Amino acid sequence: MAHLKQVPAFDLVISDIRMPGSMDGFGLARWLRINHPTIPILLISGYHETASVPLDAPPILPKPFTHDRLLDQVAKMIARGREANQASMRRCA
Repeated sequence: MAHLKQVPAFDLVISDIRMPGSMDGFGLARWLRINHPTIPILLISGYHETASVPLDAPPILPKPFTHDRLLDQVAKMIARGREANQASMRRCA
C-alpha cells in the first residue's frame, strides 16, 4: 500500500487473494475503495471458494487462466476505470 500512496494514479490493480501478512486481496480491495475509489481492482486466485467471497468483492479471475483471458479482463477493467474517472471528473466540474 505504500506504493499506492506515493504514485498519483494507477489504471488497474491486480492482486492475488492470498498474500503474505495480515491483509488479503479482499482487504486491499476495501482499502482501495475508500482511498482510491476510481481505481479498478482485479483479484486472482487458485484457491478461492465462492462461499468465502464477500458480497462487495471485485471481479475474481480464477487460476489457471490463459494469457488471452487475462488480457481481455484487464482491457475491460481499464475501460470501466476510465469511465468511472470521467464520471467523477464531471461531478467535480
